[in-house]
Amino acid sequence: MEAVKAEFSLAPGTPGGMTKYRVALARSVLYKFCMGLDAGATEYGFTPVHKRGFQYYTPLGDPLDPVGKPVKHLAADKQVRGCADYFDDIACSRNELYVDFVLSTQSTGSVVSMDFSRCRDIEGFVGEVTHEDCHGARSLGAIVHDEPVFAVADAGFDVSHCGQILALVVATSRYAARVAARAVEVTYSENRPQPIISIEDAIREQSFHELNFAGGGDKACIHKVLDLHMGSNIEEVITFCRSRPEEYAVVSGRYKMAGQEHFYFETQGARAVPADGGSEVEVFSSTQHPHETQMFIAEVLGIPFNRVVVRTKRIGGGFGGKESRACILAPYAALAAVKFNRPARFQMDRDVDMANSGKRHAFLADYTVAVRRSDRTLVAADVDLYANAGYSHDLSEPVLNRGMMHMTNANFVHNVRVTGRLAKTNIESNTAFRGFGGPQGQAVAEAMFEHAACELGITREELEDANWANGPHGEGNLTHYNHRLGDEVPSKDMWTKLMTDSEFQKRRAEVTEFNKRNHYVKRGIAAVPIRYGISFTATHLNQATALVSLQKDGSVQVCHVGVEMGQGLNTKVSQVVASELGIPVEAVHISEANTSRAPNGVPTAASSGTDLNANAAIDACRQLRETIENYVDPSIINPQKRLASAATKAWFDRKCLSAVGFYRTPEITGADWSKKEVNTFNSVPFYYYTYGAAASEVEVDLLTGEARVLRVDIVHDVGKSINPAIDIGQIEGAFMQGYGLFCMEELIYDHQGRLITR
Repeated sequence: MEAVKAEFSLAPGTPGGMTKYRVALARSVLYKFCMGLDAGATEYGFTPVHKRGFQYYTPLGDPLDPVGKPVKHLAADKQVRGCADYFDDIACSRNELYVDFVLSTQSTGSVVSMDFSRCRDIEGFVGEVTHEDCHGARSLGAIVHDEPVFAVADAGFDVSHCGQILALVVATSRYAARVAARAVEVTYSENRPQPIISIEDAIREQSFHELNFAGGGDKACIHKVLDLHMGSNIEEVITFCRSRPEEYAVVSGRYKMAGQEHFYFETQGARAVPADGGSEVEVFSSTQHPHETQMFIAEVLGIPFNRVVVRTKRIGGGFGGKESRACILAPYAALAAVKFNRPARFQMDRDVDMANSGKRHAFLADYTVAVRRSDRTLVAADVDLYANAGYSHDLSEPVLNRGMMHMTNANFVHNVRVTGRLAKTNIESNTAFRGFGGPQGQAVAEAMFEHAACELGITREELEDANWANGPHGEGNLTHYNHRLGDEVPSKDMWTKLMTDSEFQKRRAEVTEFNKRNHYVKRGIAAVPIRYGISFTATHLNQATALVSLQKDGSVQVCHVGVEMGQGLNTKVSQVVASELGIPVEAVHISEANTSRAPNGVPTAASSGTDLNANAAIDACRQLRETIENYVDPSIINPQKRLASAATKAWFDRKCLSAVGFYRTPEITGADWSKKEVNTFNSVPFYYYTYGAAASEVEVDLLTGEARVLRVDIVHDVGKSINPAIDIGQIEGAFMQGYGLFCMEELIYDHQGRLITR
């Protein structure tokens, strides 16, 4: 081993990084090889495991009703055959142009000049698009317009991160555009401040974004939720607990959680087709939010919204990464199309997408937790939470807010103070990602509960089992932001079921015994509950419209404001419409999201797509049923033929066979972040909650660091499932994405803010 150490060394900065690990790994691999030569050494590698899976659900209702049935995803056959159309599958027109991006290689400073002269020697190069071609808005943003369309000094903007868009090049082929973009010579100012990359950098430099939801014109850099059931302030409660160490355990610590790349199959892209001399434009976009995409295109072009149509048939995954970022990128295709009066498209290369379009927010938390020893009651939690927003606001403030509201996970803590700040750094603007801050808040909660449990000498599972939000305490039904959970809170029951079905305690004992017998391979087992709020915390976004059109052959066409991104939204809406009209699912067709048919939509996000769009479709179907009820012939047995007969009769009687349905989520009031005093935060941000619990057993090779999952048991509450097959798929997919977040994926930036891991 010493010979390997002496002969095999890597200097700091070696390409690929992780030099210490790679040197140690070489020694470990040699050691494992030598052990393998010893026929008696059998306990040094992973144990073979037979892979299998089981899925359980309860079917609902009438066997003839499509709602509650595991209907296959309507596009599944097309997708596995590669026949499903995405925006870039649209055939190119004869005069189509391709767009690529001139990106900043610096994270601070300003652009003094750009030289496109070398581009003109490239065959196929057509021209460039710069800030001078931007005749409307010169900055955009989901909440605050603080992101420059072109980050150049002549437009009044400095460079804020590596990979920021400075200009566009346009060519007759994708390859020519790519080569031309890299041929542009960019000159930067010599005075470039030291970039701020991490949350720790931002704390040291006190670099924070101003907040917009503070209320009353307050632009402070901090949000606060303060919920006390003992004493007059959190310091008083914690000081009291510290003064009685025999009665209370008090722990403090810091928890850091890194970000995550969305890595959707289809990278960001859009295709724009100008019309009527450039005064109108039709855009095909891979977006989760067609309406905002429409708005941003119109604002950048300086034309009314009604001159822009955005169409989205489906997108190849989003996970939140196309909720706001796609809206900001689509105008670039429109700018090129209008300038040259020719169709123009772009689809980002993967490395460009990763460098430019934002990630899950990294979080950092400094916490103090107090627990009463006698009954394991969580007495207090004081948490300072920081999120790395990147260079602009984007959706970072609501992400931070949701993280703050999930800071106790499924448990009740008697006294809570949570403060939140947005770190302003010189990396790409971080954005929405599945869970939208909730997973980060829950991870912090579990980390501090684990710390407290260790101090008590018990497991975290035992600590959480003593502190359910619907536990024996009188005020336990309230969240720390004073939202009453209601009478049906299944956390405890689901936890009990998980413990029983997974044989958790038995397997924990087996893990302990395994670890005693094995020196180089160790196992661990843990269980975690969740409670997650469902709704946009911005109240106005909880609405949807749907246009339902009844055809004379008994088929039905639906256009709603939601976007199908693989999650099965259109399948579920089809099931609901079929159920309402009494026809087979096959008789329902969901057309593309189209801002000219279903305008003024909201993003497909916040786990609300089915709630909003299916309910809007139900409203439209009930209007149609009322229109045709007097024309229905009950003697016709076939449901679709019966509907066709009624529709035909109603049409001859000059009745409208289309209806626009509308739905808005009832009872919610959003969140008022101006209420920072004790127990004043009492809004209703969520319509309901979903609950779940999971137990995982893992195995780790201590010599190489390799890890694998041996078994996972998940219990998840989805209410009455419209489609169990799709819901189970979403649950399993979410688990794997979470596994990647916590165990596999890593984002590494260099000192200039360049993303190395791309």
